[in-house]
Formats: sequence, structure tokens, C-alpha cells
Amino acid sequence: VILFSTGEFFKNAYMKYKDHRAFGMYTLFKPNLIVADPDLIRTVLTKEFGSFHDRGMYFNEKVDPLSAHLFLMPGKKWRNLRVKLTPTFTSGKMKQMFPIMKEYSEKLAKCLNEKAQMRDSIEMKDMLARYSTDVIMSTAFGIESNCIEDPNNKYRGYQKKILEIHPIWIALSMFAPKVMDFFCIPFTDQSVTSFYTNMFRETVEYRQSHNIVRYDFVNLLLQLMKRDYVDPDDDKKITNVSSTVNKLTLTEATAQSYVFFVAGFETSSTTATYALYELAQHQDIQDKVRKEIDEVLQKHGELTYDAVCDMTYLHKVVNETLRKYPPLPVLNRVCTKEITLPTTNIRVPEGTLITIPIFGLHRDPSIYPNPDKFDPERFNADEIEARHSYAYLPFGEGPRNCIGSRFGYAQTKVGLVSLLSRYIIKLHPRTPVPLIFSESIAFRIPLKFMLLLIRFTMVLAELIGVSIFALSILYIYYKFVIFNFWHKRGVFYVKPVVPTGNLTDLVTGKMSAGQLFQNAYIKYKDHRAFGMYTLFKPNLVIADPDLIRTVLTKEFGSFHDRGLYFNEKVDPLSGNLVLLPGKKWRNLRVKLTSTFSSGKIKQMFPIMKVYSEKLAMYLKEKAQMRDSIEMKDMLQRYSTDVIMSTALGVESDCIEDPNNIYQIYQKKIVEVNPIWVALSMFAPGIMDFFSIPATDRYVTNFYLNIFRETVEYRQSHNIVKHDFVNLLIQLMKRNYVDPDDKKTTNVSSTVNKLTMTEAAATSYGLFLGGFETSATTATFALYELAQHQDIQDKVCKEIDKVLEKHGELTYDAVSEMTYLHKVINETMRKYPPIPLVNRICTKEINLPTTNIHVPKGTLITIPIIGLHRDPSIYPNPDKFDPERFNADEIEARHSYAYLPFGEGPRNCIGSRFGYMQIKAGLVSLLSRYTFKLHPQTPVPLIFSEKGFTLIAKTGVYLIIEPRK
Repeated sequence: VILFSTGEFFKNAYMKYKDHRAFGMYTLFKPNLIVADPDLIRTVLTKEFGSFHDRGMYFNEKVDPLSAHLFLMPGKKWRNLRVKLTPTFTSGKMKQMFPIMKEYSEKLAKCLNEKAQMRDSIEMKDMLARYSTDVIMSTAFGIESNCIEDPNNKYRGYQKKILEIHPIWIALSMFAPKVMDFFCIPFTDQSVTSFYTNMFRETVEYRQSHNIVRYDFVNLLLQLMKRDYVDPDDDKKITNVSSTVNKLTLTEATAQSYVFFVAGFETSSTTATYALYELAQHQDIQDKVRKEIDEVLQKHGELTYDAVCDMTYLHKVVNETLRKYPPLPVLNRVCTKEITLPTTNIRVPEGTLITIPIFGLHRDPSIYPNPDKFDPERFNADEIEARHSYAYLPFGEGPRNCIGSRFGYAQTKVGLVSLLSRYIIKLHPRTPVPLIFSESIAFRIPLKFMLLLIRFTMVLAELIGVSIFALSILYIYYKFVIFNFWHKRGVFYVKPVVPTGNLTDLVTGKMSAGQLFQNAYIKYKDHRAFGMYTLFKPNLVIADPDLIRTVLTKEFGSFHDRGLYFNEKVDPLSGNLVLLPGKKWRNLRVKLTSTFSSGKIKQMFPIMKVYSEKLAMYLKEKAQMRDSIEMKDMLQRYSTDVIMSTALGVESDCIEDPNNIYQIYQKKIVEVNPIWVALSMFAPGIMDFFSIPATDRYVTNFYLNIFRETVEYRQSHNIVKHDFVNLLIQLMKRNYVDPDDKKTTNVSSTVNKLTMTEAAATSYGLFLGGFETSATTATFALYELAQHQDIQDKVCKEIDKVLEKHGELTYDAVSEMTYLHKVINETMRKYPPIPLVNRICTKEINLPTTNIHVPKGTLITIPIIGLHRDPSIYPNPDKFDPERFNADEIEARHSYAYLPFGEGPRNCIGSRFGYMQIKAGLVSLLSRYTFKLHPQTPVPLIFSEKGFTLIAKTGVYLIIEPRK
């Protein structure tokens, strides 16, 4: 996305200053030499390649395994990999892969047949992107992605996800990769990494176990994983192969497959799209290229690799398209060895960025007269001979040119041949001439992004400085101003570290937020309340139950907001009850309180029952075989089905299909980088400043679209269901829901109806707050019951007795299971769904019975997990003992020492729903099966350092057996 914007920027600079041959600029805080003269470009890319062999872009194979590919790798690593991969892109190898391109090009043409018969219009960029995706998914991953026929499937979803990268990450990866290295920030989204890594591994394992050989890129990578060379085109045995070149690992092979996909699908589809756009404007050129296609196809009898190679005029058309619309408008290098550029006085120190403005060269009227004119004749042999060979660089040049250019040409040409041999392409009246490029994909920097870069540069300069002096000033400011907050107020505090405060272990991924605050609680709880620094903000940690009651209830007016990230404009789904501040929260809470009454949950219970029985039936085969099952994943799928049905009215079917689109998005929501967790919790102002959404934009679009479609369908068909969607529709029509007794009471006219976006955000809040916490609690409950068969027997006995009394599983039956309730409460004590609660001081206050003055804006953290594991409150806290929740035990404890759902006016509104969902799932399982601990499941569990909630690092594997 930014490359196109950067292309326009550097093109303008090139046009102004090209007479200097090379000139300096500053990209963020780094000096950048712009090389504008073709002779100097040849020097950089070829003649003095030894001094400019790296791209200088982000590369970190540990943090971001998919970055370990040929495009980004530096130095010796790149050289070794290039040696291995060069034989995989020979003309012979392209010829072997050609049938795959042909197959999908014919599918493309067939798909457009109906449109052509009706003389209809088509958005070509999307259509060709689907074709390109199918071709490359098949060659690079061995997968039949079927995007041409199904544009909304998961492969297209992830393909779009790759392109939707925030401008800040692009700027960092290109101009300040060390910042990303320092904070261990991966450039590739973690869900994308998991998806492609798993897909490639499964393909490799399947082919290896079934001895499958297919002429595609996967097959070539498999050869490089077995040995250090690929089969030659002539099928002769290779001898004298260098023993210094190691075989590819699975991760390295995956990264090569991934870059082949990323570099190919967008550039090829864009080039083909622009080619058709130009041909639609120039029917004479279209007629000429079609005439050539017809003649060559008639000569060869069918579409073959050799036939395409014979189409010389088509090659000129594609080349002219690449000139006018270069896929990568700039080329980056970094100086790896100090050098003085020949024929200049310019000394280039090691580490200097080099930019070659390809887009400027390609639109230079002194090289290409009338450059905006589309003229394939520019690529006649005499014209090419007359031009400097380094004035045309669609695939770069020199040893580090694009290794896949043959594949790109072939894929683009095959698609064009299949279309132009069958159809005439004309310009639609709605399509502007010249094109107006989208801000998200094209050649202009929108004002907002320019300001974003300026803001980012300023903040970056503050954070890491441009000199020792700036760093010294920054250090002093942190040490004696920011980190003097608690000392100045006489409050005991944990000693901070510049610049992360007390969050170093969280930011670096060594410890989760829950673990960090639990440790602090255990060490310093005797102070009742103590200070910490979360990044650069002071944070008061409340450890005493009486003070916790003060914050959550008694002085709620001074602590009514959570202080977490919230921005309805940038992140519409953040407008939910958990995150909303002040009056907005109060108004929404008034509307929603009645939606979670016991009567409403009773109405929704049949949905829970349906999916709990599906879950039990799904596990029947496993139980018959006394097999093991990873319970977290299984219960997450159950939980997703329940909440997708109640909150979105969608049959997600995750229990039976664990790899469907809903599961993918559910995992995407959970897999959040620790830095985003830290920022959204402790420094939301930074995210606000840079307009960074906490919710992935693709998740936002997906969720908003599903919710809107459900609402519109129900309204247009007058459908009423007993679920949360129905209640939200009522709140969109009026400012109240139907009461449980069907009577309407006096409703305040000051509370407005919900908008579609507000309702969607509220639905998302239920989904977000419910699926992970419920699944986790049910998992940990079964984990503990598997260890304590006596407790499991006791709860099963109660379940059997109550079900026999009621005859079936009902809401009332579950409500009678008091011992099961104790089991769940003890599970949430030992493994609280939310390990800590945040508040922010909204009105300054002196905490009663202390000398602590809390200024407005101070963060407050209540370490729930610390309270729940405190031996002075819960003796022998690591022991699982449901009897802790007998009435007399509860009465003897402080009521604010158990906070699985928070407390006070801002407690969890969906606790009834959560309890019932967990219980319904457990009853369906425990009434049929016995659970035992699998040998590979550790006792005690080892928790992941990433994420916000408690997540078992190794999974929770249990053996399941039918009950006798």
C-alpha cells in the first residue's frame, strides 16, 4: 500500500532533482541517497553490487519466520538461498508449471462467459486477483483455493489480510527496521503466519507420506529440503554440487513459498488489469494483439508455453504496461561497504539507504517521450537498443533482480490470452480516464497519511532520539520527571526501568499481564496499595479488599471508567460496554441490563442445549476408543458456536468444522501481539494519537457485515428468535426490550435507540467477552476433575440425580446443580477468566484509611489472580477444593476477595450467560463421559507468556471414556 504512495513521492522528487544524478533526502531520521542517473543505477545494482547487496528492510527470522525469504534476506544468507533457488525458475521449470496456469486461465474465461453473453461490466482487478490467487496457491502451496468461483473464501480473506498493513508498519519496515527488531514486532500478522505455515506443512507432510510428485513450486522446495539441488530440466543426474550449501528447513521452505505467493498474486493481477484497461481504450492495439493471439493459437493448435513465448506483440503490451504502471515503483538498497560513487564526489558511508525511483524513470519524458501515452512500439528492438538498459526496471536488475520474473510474465500473459482470445474488452462509462487511484492502493499520499508520517517521525525521534544528547535528555526526563510520580507523593512503588517502567517482561513477551501483576501482588500486598509504572504512566495497584470495595463500589463516581483503548471512529467495534467511558457507558448499560435477566437467559437456553449436545455427540467416537482430546480447542469451538448463534444469529458449525472461516476469525481475535495488549491497556493515548485500531480492520469488516446482514434479513422477513440479536433489534427500534412478563414499564425518553454500529459493537462485546473466557473456564474445570476423580464422581452423581428429576436438560435443572456451581466457582478462583481489572481515576480523591492522594487520570489495577491465589485468603491456594464455596466459607471471607466477574456497578453484565453456557457444556459431557488426565498434560499447567487471559502453553489433553 505504502509502496505506491512512496512511488508518487519519489517520482516527484526525481522529476525535480534528476539533473543532480544523485541527491540526498531524509526518510524519517535516516539519510537516504536517491540515485536518478541510469549509469549510477547500474553501478549500485551491478558493477558495485558488493557494496550494495542488501535491501536494508525488516528481516527477523525468529520473531517473524515468514520474513526469512529471498526478497528480504541479507548478505550471505541471501547468497546461499539464491544459489539454491535459481534453478527453480528456469524456462524448463516454468514450462512444467504451465498446465496449472492454463487450467485456471480457462476457469477464469469460463467464469466470465455469462457476463460476456449479457455484455455486462466486470471489476477486473478483483477478478484477476482471484485468478492470480488460484494460480499461485496451487503452485506455491499445492492448494485448490477456488477463488475464481468463490470470492469470499478463507484464502481470499487471508490474501486481502496480507495487503491491509498499517502504514506505520510499512514505514518502520522500510526506513527503521531496527525499531521493530528492538520491540520484537513481526511485520507479518501472526494469524497469517500460522495459516500459511500450517498449510505448507500439511501439504509437505501429505505429499511425503503418500509419495506424491506434482510439477509445481512445492515439489521443487521439497527437493531442496531433501538435498541441496533440484532436478535439472533435462532429467540428468547432477554431480559436483557444492557441499557448503545446506538443505532447506521446513520453515525456510515455507518462507520461500510465502514470498512467491505475496510477490506474485498482487503484482501479476495489477499488471493484467492495467493492460486490459489500456487495451479497452485503444481498440486498435487490442485488435492487433488479438490477431497475433489467434494466429499463434491456430499455429500451435492450443494454448501452450511455447505458443505464449511466440506472442511477441503481447510481450510488448505487457512491457509497456509495466513501464506505465510499475508493480514496485521504488527499489531499496543499503550500503554494506563504504564507497565513493564513480564519476561523482559522493562518498556513501556504510548503512546509508539507497532508493532508486523506478516510477520516475519510467515516466521520464527525456527517456520515454510522451510518457503518459500507451505505446507498445516503445519495445521494438531498435527502441530498446537506443535506450539505456537501466532505464527500464520493472523487475530490478543485477544479481538481486526478481528471480520470479519468468513466472510473472507467463502468469500475466496466460490470463490475458484466455480472455482476449474469447472476448472483446471495452471501457465502461463509469471508469475514469485517466484512472483515479484509490488512496489505499495507488500512487498518491493522502493528507492523513502524510500527517501520520510526520507525527510518527516526531514521536519516534522522542523515543529513540537522533543523538546521544537527545537520548540523555529523554533518560533524564523519564528518571526524574515521569518516574518521580509516586516518590513525590510518598507512595511505596516498585522500581521502574527506562523506558518500559515495570512492564519490561510483558512487552518482551516473557510474562503475561496476569503473571506480572500476580508476582507484584504477592511481593507487595502488605502495603495495601502500591505504585507501579506501566510504560510511562503511573499505576496504583490495589491489593486490599476494603480498598478494592472503595474503588469498585463505594467511590465508583471517582473510578467509573476502565481507562482502556476506545475510539469509535477508528475502531467501531471498540464502542462496546466493556470499553465505553462515562455517560456513553451509563446510557448503554441502562439499555442492556434487562437483556441479561434470568428470564432472557432462560429463553436462550435451548441454543446452548443444542450445541452442548452436538459437542457430546461429536466426542462419542473419541470416547468409544478411549482416545485423548485437546479440550481447550474443543470447548472453544463449542463456545464459538453458542455465541455466534446468540450474538450474531449465525450457524457457525465450528464443532464439526474446526477450520472454517468463523474459527479463523475467532483465533485472529485472540492472537494479539503483547505490545498491542500493553498499549491498549496502559497507553491507549498512543493508539489514539496514531489512529491505530485495537481490532484488526479485517475482523471489523467481517463482523460488521455479518451482523448487518443478519439484522436486515430478519427485518425484511419478520423473523423473531429468542437470542441476543433479537434483543438488540428491539433496542434499535425503541429504547427498551420486551420485559420477561410481557409488560412495559416506564422507560426514560432520554435514552436513545441503538444505531446499527452500536448494536454490532455490543454484539461483538458479548462474543469477545464470552467465547474465550467460557471455553477456558470449562477446560480448566475438566482438567481439575480429571485429576480429582472423587470430585468428578460427586458432580456426576448430582447431574444424574437432577436430570432424572427433570427428565431432560433444562435451564431450571442446571440452576439446581449446586455442587456443579461450586466446581465452576472454584475453577474461576484458581484460574480467573480475567486476571486483573483496570480502572482510571476520573475525579481526584484521597483513598479512605490511607494517605494516598489519587490525581485524576491515574491508572488503577486490581490483581484478581493475586487475590485468588493468596494463601491468607484461600489456605493452600493451589489445591482444587469446591467446598471453599459452601455458604459458611463464603460468609467468612471478604466479599471483594473473589472477583471473577468484577464487582460494583461496572461488573460483568453477562455473568449469568457465562455461567449457563459453561454449565450446559459440562453437564452434556459429564452426563455421558468420564475424563482422565493424559500423560502428556503437565501438572501443574504451564501458562503461555503471551495473551491477556490464562492460556495453557501445551494444550490440555484429556482421555475421554464412556461412563459406565
